[in-house]
Amino acid sequence: MNHDLPASTPDTTRRPTPADPWRARAAPERRALVSRAAGVIVAAGIAAASIAAASIAASAQDAGRVKGRVVLNAVGDLSLPTKSFAPLVNAQGPKLFDSTRPTLAQGDLNFVNIETAISANPPSVRKKYAFSMHPDRLDWILDAGFNLISLANNHTNDAGEQGVKDTLEAMERRQRADRPLIWSGVSLEPAGRYAPVIFERKGTRFAFFSVGFENTSHAIEPGSPVHQALDPGYREAIRAVRGKVDVVIVSSHFGREYDHAPDGHAIKLYRGFVDAGADLILGHHPHVIRGVERYKEGLIFHSLGNFAFASRTSRHHETGAKMVSMIAQVVFEGGKIAEVKLIPLYVNNLESWSIGAQTVPKCDFAPVVLDGPFARSVIEDLQGWTRAIPGNAARIEIEGDVGVVRW
Repeated sequence: MNHDLPASTPDTTRRPTPADPWRARAAPERRALVSRAAGVIVAAGIAAASIAAASIAASAQDAGRVKGRVVLNAVGDLSLPTKSFAPLVNAQGPKLFDSTRPTLAQGDLNFVNIETAISANPPSVRKKYAFSMHPDRLDWILDAGFNLISLANNHTNDAGEQGVKDTLEAMERRQRADRPLIWSGVSLEPAGRYAPVIFERKGTRFAFFSVGFENTSHAIEPGSPVHQALDPGYREAIRAVRGKVDVVIVSSHFGREYDHAPDGHAIKLYRGFVDAGADLILGHHPHVIRGVERYKEGLIFHSLGNFAFASRTSRHHETGAKMVSMIAQVVFEGGKIAEVKLIPLYVNNLESWSIGAQTVPKCDFAPVVLDGPFARSVIEDLQGWTRAIPGNAARIEIEGDVGVVRW
């Protein structure tokens, strides 16, 4: 997959037309879903007018709203396609997440990018890499604690229109009062594409956007159900919701693969989201981690790397990239980012890693939390990748086996 970026960023907002095949075929499969449970308000796929109405109603409660401590754990790409290494994946099942489960248990919000269609149907598109995951495997992911989910990526549409419908239905069927789910990134209704998901945790009101791309050039793909990262309409939507919530989160699937350094296009895109009013950018798609940036009042994770990916690719050898990763733990207090920690992971499914007499075995798709010299090595690399981002106000300090982001 050659994911080179376009030479320039389009500056015209895509508006669906009657010729749009998704408009012609779409029914309200992505119906509005409003769930009020455990002090959480989830609004998925609602129109912009509904956002305004909700914010007016909520503003009356703002005076007495106490914004408590909210812990967000964020990881990158997860893909467990049904036919990829099926015996090994099925043998592990939910145990794939055992090493990371204690950290995820600390989170009020646990974010992941699910990089596959979620469908019993096989992939229907013709491409070198096409993914479809049986819905039963979604239960492993949710039971591990993930509840904030990006669906905007170049594999969500791999099983076609029916696969997108199946993906959304799989999410909706698993919505429970005791386990509220928040997701975004694909829409069958064009009118709902720019609407964020608005929800509340411990008195802090969040808006969540998820954007990505459909084709290998990253350019806007007319007719795609995937929310498009380069569509300027999302910057407009961020501006529109900024004054109605405490925190704006943007998940973005974007950038060159197996490259630890963001290029100018990615930096410009992510800083543009912050300029529009985003507080936190959760980047993914490169499959390897990148540095952390503090830009104005926003925090940018240029890439969260892989998390659990059923692949034994050696493509990182072509670029010299390292198959390590991280859990980014972001703590909000009073509706603001107060603490940021980086918990190193090993995610190399192809090779073991040795330092001195110690060895971490290859992962077999199960991410491993690192400690000792392995953790320190990852954090030191993150320090260098962070320093290399031009104009970056962030720095990373080592505290035990974790990195602490300061600015």
